Amino acid sequence: MDRPHLLWTAFLAVWAGTQLYYGAVAPWAVGATTLALGVLLALSLILLPGGLALSRGTIGFLAAFVAVFALQFLPLNVLFPSTAALRHRHGIEGLLCGTADAFLTLRCLSQFSSYILAALLVLKLRKEGLASSTVLSGLCGVLLVQAGYALVQQFAGLAEIPFYGPRPAPDAASGTFVGRNTFAGVMAMGVVASAALAYSRFLGRRRLESGVGWALATAFFLVALVMSKSRGGAVGAAVGLVLLPLLHRGRGSLAGAAAVLAAGAVGIALADPTVLVGRFNELDTQELREDTRWRIWTSTAAAATRQPILGFGVGTHPHAYHPWQPVDLPGEVHHAHNEYVNFFFEGGAAWLLLLVGGLGVWIARTSSASRRLQGPDRIFPAAALAGVCAEAAHSIVDFDLRTTSAGLLFAVFIGLGGSVQRATREASTRGPGLIALLGAVAGLLLLVLPIDPEPTIDDAQASEPERAARLCRQALAISPYNHRAAWILARATDEPDRYATAAELWPAHAGLQQDVGLRFWELGDKARAARSLRRLFEQRPSEVEPVLKGLWRRDAPLADYEALLPESPSAWGAYAGFVVAKGKWREGLDAFRRGVPETPASAPVFDAFAVRLEAAGQWGMSASILDRRLKVKSDPAAQGRAARAWAKLEAWDRALDAARMARRTDPLNVEWVVLEADVLRSGKELEKALEAYMEAVRLAPLEVGILLKRAALYGEMKLWSSAADDYKAALKSRPGDRDASIGLVQALVASNDRSEARRVLEDVLRRNPGDAGATSLLESLSR
Repeated sequence: MDRPHLLWTAFLAVWAGTQLYYGAVAPWAVGATTLALGVLLALSLILLPGGLALSRGTIGFLAAFVAVFALQFLPLNVLFPSTAALRHRHGIEGLLCGTADAFLTLRCLSQFSSYILAALLVLKLRKEGLASSTVLSGLCGVLLVQAGYALVQQFAGLAEIPFYGPRPAPDAASGTFVGRNTFAGVMAMGVVASAALAYSRFLGRRRLESGVGWALATAFFLVALVMSKSRGGAVGAAVGLVLLPLLHRGRGSLAGAAAVLAAGAVGIALADPTVLVGRFNELDTQELREDTRWRIWTSTAAAATRQPILGFGVGTHPHAYHPWQPVDLPGEVHHAHNEYVNFFFEGGAAWLLLLVGGLGVWIARTSSASRRLQGPDRIFPAAALAGVCAEAAHSIVDFDLRTTSAGLLFAVFIGLGGSVQRATREASTRGPGLIALLGAVAGLLLLVLPIDPEPTIDDAQASEPERAARLCRQALAISPYNHRAAWILARATDEPDRYATAAELWPAHAGLQQDVGLRFWELGDKARAARSLRRLFEQRPSEVEPVLKGLWRRDAPLADYEALLPESPSAWGAYAGFVVAKGKWREGLDAFRRGVPETPASAPVFDAFAVRLEAAGQWGMSASILDRRLKVKSDPAAQGRAARAWAKLEAWDRALDAARMARRTDPLNVEWVVLEADVLRSGKELEKALEAYMEAVRLAPLEVGILLKRAALYGEMKLWSSAADDYKAALKSRPGDRDASIGLVQALVASNDRSEARRVLEDVLRRNPGDAGATSLLESLSR
């Protein structure tokens, strides 16, 4: 094996290692990967003399890349006004870097440096004779193992990801990656690589012998992609497969496209794409603006306008976004779910223009250079273009590039496409060597610098107040948006302003808002308490009652508690139910009317409040609320609840109307037939009730409960023979049932069949000798 192939094998080993360790997203794995790639690039410059020629555009891009990160690490408060103001609120002064989190920005610097090193390594190896087909074959070899593991994972039901823990999405394939969407993005690029290899073989003489294998590999990747259930990954793969023949335009494109599409169709069919199709069907254009990802995009973009030039710091979205996360959007959002919006938030317009502009220039230059090549040679730069575009499309809805392993695959495509471009400068080892050194240093710094604030915060949490405060200030100097540090600092100092600052760092954090809100209530600052508790109740209306139980004073004005409520029907409904439970049912009803609008979305709130009224014994008010609910949104379940409420008030006509409406709306549901029969029976319309029970038995002949109801009605109507028949049928389905047995005894006694009644009672007592009721009946028969 010659040196280029040896170095390429070493790269594949490093890349495979990143995949094994769930994508190498852990900080130490990012640093180790960058350091390893820096060493590999340096070795390529030493072992393969001749240097590397870089174009002016590439040098300009790299210089701008370094400049953006340098500016973010410099203490330029004028470019980072929001971050500087926050540090001032924490009481942290001095010359501190502008980024919102020095550790996360260093991590991202190391990660993006690894991508640059990978692209340059591919450029160097291609210059030294490494074939494009060898590059793609190596990539596909590793990805086939990844796809194979994903299929085993899914079919064998493997519950954990190696070195990570439980799979976040057990119902979808994700391989060794944590996110199924990242796995899908990697598979989409694998689809393009294997399809290009199939095309290249179909262009040659031995078409069937050499092309079918890679076409089948394409199908295999598609199977894995479909099993990931990722819509974005499917779109990315489609973009790549469509672009590949369009960009190639060689004489074998039609045959290659047909073979790859045929194999892909078979693979998708075998993978059962109905679930993936179902996920596409979930899309509703009318509800797009309510979609979680859309809300994250828009709130992230709005926050980015506060520091539009250089953003909050590359890589800092996981912490810096929290102050602008919508209160009713729970959970920890680590990314904007749109790489371009994320670029704008983290690095401002400078970073966004640099990356998107650099990508545009690369696409233009690679496309132009590929036109000079012969048809068979053009397939490989076409594959690079198609693979990059597939990932660019997927990045609209996801963030594969934040997973080191996925980003390295993208970088290889960049290097592969760049290898066909004409360099505008002479080859040199100095520039590439400096880049290798800087990249390795970035990785090494991430490994050795003690600037990760999380261990410091963990230490502070277990420390005495004075030491905890000092450690938290150190952590906040590195990451002023770290809510945990601010929260612990507030507890350590017990300063009201620090509690308020901590609450503003993450309005959507329910636990933080509850802690701060209750602390301000204790301090008598009801305005600040309301600000935090409103956020809590907007996100979690179920917390209204538990929190108010702790704050409740019977002589306190209700206005004080109502001031804590957001403009949320669910929160007001929960509050109204709580007040009713405290005996203030008129006040609760008034609060419900003021806070819960009569809209279809409020229907569940009406139902829950009606239950609370029933629990308080206010049956009339409950029935009235349920009637209002039916005007808001009518459905069989609501009609049924209304019927039962009116029946408890012995308003038989209204109960019957509601029960019949439920039955008409859902005629095949036996529950509503039985409900109508129950209401008719309670209203003493026995013959009509009997007809309804007969219909119910016809609909559900094996339902013992219905048979027992009809048998009891037969007894009320003195139709003892029919009652006995129903009780006997019930006992056949449920032998030994006590209620059916006792009912049968009573029917037999009324029919003067005392001997059979005695036999049934003796059987009941054999099963349960201590049954007092059965013993009493037997004694009465013996008199």
